[in-house]
Amino acid sequence: MSNDYGSGGMEPPGGGHGAPPGGAGAGAPPAPGGAPGYGNPQGGGWGQPAPGAAPGAAPGYGNPQGGGWGQPAPGAAPGAAPGDGAPQGGGWGQPAPGAAPGYGAPQGGGWGQPGSYGGYGCGFAPPPGMPPGYVPGGGPALAGGVPWEAQGGGLFSRWWETIGATFKGRPFFAAAAQGDDAMSAVLFNTFTMTLLGAALGLLYIALFALFGSMFGAVFSTLGKATGMPLGLAGAGFGLALGIGLFLATTLGGAMSGFLVPWVMGGLHHLALLVLGGVPEGRTYMHTVRAHAYANAGSSIFLPIPYLGALVSLVFGIMNHVYGYDEMHRCGGGKAFAAWLAPMVCGCCGCGILQFAGAAAFGAFAP
Repeated sequence: MSNDYGSGGMEPPGGGHGAPPGGAGAGAPPAPGGAPGYGNPQGGGWGQPAPGAAPGAAPGYGNPQGGGWGQPAPGAAPGAAPGDGAPQGGGWGQPAPGAAPGYGAPQGGGWGQPGSYGGYGCGFAPPPGMPPGYVPGGGPALAGGVPWEAQGGGLFSRWWETIGATFKGRPFFAAAAQGDDAMSAVLFNTFTMTLLGAALGLLYIALFALFGSMFGAVFSTLGKATGMPLGLAGAGFGLALGIGLFLATTLGGAMSGFLVPWVMGGLHHLALLVLGGVPEGRTYMHTVRAHAYANAGSSIFLPIPYLGALVSLVFGIMNHVYGYDEMHRCGGGKAFAAWLAPMVCGCCGCGILQFAGAAAFGAFAP
């Protein structure tokens, strides 16, 4: 008996040469591309993918786990790998501006625009609300902030340290610009002007006491002739006048030191608003704060004879330009214009009043 199947011997297991297991025979498989004789393989065959499979799925496997290997699942981030749906963490789409390719927005907010101003915090772009194209003009803020507002330390030591800090210009006002506490700055200006008024009053006391003693010597001679204590009266009058002037200058300095920042700061703030130099988030209180520190720092020169007023004027202009620029990021030109505006308007107002007065006088003159 022959052992080969072709000569009619033993039939092979599973039914001889007839239809192979699966019921399709050895001819053309039902599914295009299927292996001959095996019909539709488990899972849908190797022909066209099963209905509902994602476009591009491997033939015969239907929808693979995870959404198919064709287009990514609905809701996936642009650029996600096919079949992975929305990847954990937000997708592999376009990276954030400046980010390394393929990493999207990194932890902590991305590598886009940094979030601080002027290098004083941690970046170089101005914060939201600053005028477009503004270029910071200074270095880092004063370390430790404004000494006057520090916790601890004596009153005079903090005052003197703050006066010295105003000479550092922009770094000091960059530190002051980090807050909006106008009252602290106004009290600093009040304290400064009170001390200056008291110093001027002491000078008056010394001068009038000296003049009183001189007049007393003259009046003393007259007193001997008349029998009246005119010398003592003259000295007492000079001392009393000096004390009166001391009180007047001290109280006047305190009042002006407290009131002037609110008034002048308001006028400067109005000028900045007109010039478009006040960004979003900055208020009248910020302008008052800058003015108070700028005015106090420059006023320290006033007691110097002859040149004190001129030096105080120049230093005051510098302080106001630095202060308003750092506080509002308005630029030096707008800051100077805002400082100058009240004086220009005042001069124009005086000129208008003078012209109106002369016109009225001419109209009623005979």
